[in-house]
Amino acid sequence: MIGADRRKNIILKISVFLLILAAGGIIIFRNIDEPEVDQSSSRPEGTLIINYANEANNFGYPLNIRHSDCHYAWWGGLQSLVQLSTEIPGELVPVLAEKWEFAEDRSSCTFFLRKGIKFHDGTDFNAHAVKWNMEKVIASERDYLKNVKSIDIIDYHTIRFNLSSWDSLFLSDFASDACLIISPTAFETNGGEEWANKHPVGTGPFKLKEYKRNTYIKFERFNDYWEENVPYLESLIVYHIPDPMTAMASFLRGELMALRMADMITAKQIKDSSDKFNFEVCPGGNMAIYFNTINPESIWADKRMREALEYAIDKKEITESLGFGFIDPLYNIIFGINEAGNPKTTPRKYDPDKARQLIKEAGHKERLKIKCSYNIGFHSDLFVALQKNLSEVGIDLELNAMSHTATVQLNAHPSPGNDLRFTRLRGRSPLVRGAYEELSSKSWYFVGVKRTEGFDDSLYSAIKEPDSKKQQELLEEAERIAYEDAMFIPLWTDPSINVVVPELKGAVWWVGRNYPHFERAWLEKQ
Repeated sequence: MIGADRRKNIILKISVFLLILAAGGIIIFRNIDEPEVDQSSSRPEGTLIINYANEANNFGYPLNIRHSDCHYAWWGGLQSLVQLSTEIPGELVPVLAEKWEFAEDRSSCTFFLRKGIKFHDGTDFNAHAVKWNMEKVIASERDYLKNVKSIDIIDYHTIRFNLSSWDSLFLSDFASDACLIISPTAFETNGGEEWANKHPVGTGPFKLKEYKRNTYIKFERFNDYWEENVPYLESLIVYHIPDPMTAMASFLRGELMALRMADMITAKQIKDSSDKFNFEVCPGGNMAIYFNTINPESIWADKRMREALEYAIDKKEITESLGFGFIDPLYNIIFGINEAGNPKTTPRKYDPDKARQLIKEAGHKERLKIKCSYNIGFHSDLFVALQKNLSEVGIDLELNAMSHTATVQLNAHPSPGNDLRFTRLRGRSPLVRGAYEELSSKSWYFVGVKRTEGFDDSLYSAIKEPDSKKQQELLEEAERIAYEDAMFIPLWTDPSINVVVPELKGAVWWVGRNYPHFERAWLEKQ
C-alpha cells in the first residue's frame, strides 16, 4: 500500500515540479519513462487477463469519454501529445509530441510532433490530424483549450496553438481524456461519432480486437507501434465480472492475473488467504461530506454546524478498525495540499464534546434527523460507523445507498433541505487542475456548496501565476480559506486497490491519475 510516509515523499515532489512547465519559453525534452525489464528472463510475451468490474460504454471518441470509460480508452490505444509522468507527480512528458516551445510572451505554443507514427487503421499521424482533433475539443462543451484562439499548421509535423491568454492549465489540457487523438479518416469513413464511441482508433501499443458488451474487451498488440520493441505482451483481455466474490474466486483459481480496483474486503480476504500476491494501492480520491450551503434555511449554512459535523467523526478509529490498512484519515480539502506544502490549518480532530457545544450554540436543542445519500459502491461499513458517531452527538443519520449513475446525477442539483451527501473528491495532478475542476465555483460539481469568500480568488490567481513557488502559496491560501470555513468535510482516503499475481512485471498502475499503462508489462515465466 501507499503509506503516509511514501505518499508524503511522492506528493512533496509536486512542490518542486508542480509548475516547472508554467514559465513561458520552457522546452521539455524528456523521453517517456521506461521501467527496466529483467533481460535474464526469456523474451516477454503472452496475454494479460484482468478483471475490471465497471463495464465499458463510450471509450473510443474522446469527447464522450467519461468516468471508468477512460481506462478502456487508454488501454485501447488512444494517446495524447503529452501525458503525466509515471515518476514525478505534476510533470508532463512528451508522447506524440517530441517537445514543445512557448513564445517569449506566451502568446503561442508550438508542438514538434514525432515522425513516422501510424494510426491503427494505417493512416498517418501528423499536424493535420492533431488540428482536426483539437478543433473538435475547442468547439465542444468540454472545458479544455478554451484559451486557444486559432491553430496554425507550420508543416507536416509542426503545429502552433495561438492563445488569447495564458494560464497554468493550458499544457495539462493536452493530457486530458478529451484531448486523446484518434484517426480522422476512421472517424469520417465509418459513420462518425456513434461508431467511434466503441472503436478506439489511435496510435497506442494495443488496438481493439473484439468487444462484447458487459462481458469482455480484447486488445491485441499493434505491430506498427512507433516505440521500438514494445508492447511486450501479445494481447490484453479485460473481463467485466461485477460480483466481487465471483471475481475473487476466478482470480484465486488462476483464471485472472489482476483484479482492477478491488474493494477493500475482497483485497483483505485475498491478503489473508495467501502472501504471494502483490497489492498496488493508488490514490483513488478523497472521501468527503458536502451539503447545501447556498440555502440560508439549511442548518449547514451555519458554520458551527459544519464544524460540529467534523468534530463528531472519529476518523482515526474508523479508518484503523475498518480500513484494513488501506486507508488514512483526512484533514484537508484540496487533494495532497498538506503533503505538498503547509496551509497552516488546525485539523478538527475527534472531539464529541466540542461537537455538542457547537450544535447547542447553533440553537438546536432537539435531536436532528438527517438523510444522507452515498454511492452504493463505497464502503458502507465506514458510513455505518460514522452514523454511530453522529448519533452520539444528537444527529440521527438515515443512510441512503444509491447507484453510481444516480449519485453522479445528484451532483448537478443542490441537496434538498438539510440532506447530506457523501462524495469522492478525485483529485488530479497538477494540484491546481484538480482544485479548479472540482472545487471552484466554475465547476459543475457540488452546485449547492457556497464557495467561501476568497477561495475562488486565490485559486484563480494560482492558475494565472507562472512562478511555481507563488502558485503553491496561493493554493495553500485557498486551502486555508476552505478548510477553516468547513466548505467541505474531508473524511478519509478512498484508494484504488489492484491485486496482482507476482509474475506480472512492468505494469504501471498510476500515471498522474488512476489509469494503468501496460505497454511495458510482461509476464515472467514460472
